Amino acid sequence: MKEGAVMSEVILNEEEKKNIELPFAKNTMIPTVCVNICDRSKPGFIVPVLNYSAAGNPINTQERFEENIFIPESFDKDKRIIAVKIKGNSMKDIGVNDESVVLVKTGTYFKSGIIGIVNLMDDQYEWGTTCKKIVYENGHYRLISLNGEKNYEDRIVKAEEIRYVGEVIGRYEGIYD
Repeated sequence: MKEGAVMSEVILNEEEKKNIELPFAKNTMIPTVCVNICDRSKPGFIVPVLNYSAAGNPINTQERFEENIFIPESFDKDKRIIAVKIKGNSMKDIGVNDESVVLVKTGTYFKSGIIGIVNLMDDQYEWGTTCKKIVYENGHYRLISLNGEKNYEDRIVKAEEIRYVGEVIGRYEGIYD
């Protein structure tokens, strides 16, 4: 992607617009942010794409810069978005596949039922990152995979074993036009 390129617009259909505000169900797709990376006519801002987050079992990652992408200003005026590349297919049912780039709104309060990025502590006290549907139940968090083709077990974690990074609000797709 050329430095200084600006996205032209966010393309959301009416169904996707409704889904942004609702807790995600198994059959819900996250909105796709299609951006014409060759159009420099609209204002936007740079978002760094950070290292991988697993869609399956958490992976231990160091925060690492991958590349920059440009997001239209109309998508998020607060500019509290990071982009994270996903590794794995356990979130396939909502359109997040291996190598997808998801847009994550940071600085938000956790709401039970959202799709989010979290850091989890493993049994060796190492932190790993994963993308899951997150449900708070009885003092614990249930992490749910959304891939109907495989029968992934939900993971239950204690509050002290999880750190909330942010809510997944879309999937980025750069297009050349």
